[in-house]
Amino acid sequence: MVRTSLTDLAKRALELQIPVCDHFPAQISQCSEFKDATKLVKSGLTPAQLAEFRKMPWGHLLDVPELQFSAQIVHSLLLRLVCDQPNDELWFCVNDKLLRFTYNDFERITGLRSMGPTLVISDVDEGNGTLIDKFFGGAKEISFGTLIAKM
Repeated sequence: MVRTSLTDLAKRALELQIPVCDHFPAQISQCSEFKDATKLVKSGLTPAQLAEFRKMPWGHLLDVPELQFSAQIVHSLLLRLVCDQPNDELWFCVNDKLLRFTYNDFERITGLRSMGPTLVISDVDEGNGTLIDKFFGGAKEISFGTLIAKM
């Protein structure tokens, strides 16, 4: 994250998306079933599909032994999310400083490779009822805009 002084960005609207009067404390929770999810994915793929999946940007996640997640930190940051920000960045106001979180930051933290503005799809079993066929009409490339529009 990049720290920026509020005085440097005085022209930006820094109103929080969730007003301070509506803030509430985070609760401790552990709902991670990540290991079960990866087992399910592995069991549902043929060896060839599994090999192809491992080549994808998120393929290494199949080998993550245990997922550590701090919901309290994420909750605290989301309470400080500012209203005026670009579509491809998250801006937070923490201790009168702006923090910017970008796709590049996400890639560095997660280890996922950047796909650029377009995601190129390589189906193992083309035309076999894949999610790409169902939701994107069998497209070979999907832009982030298209992906966001489908959400």
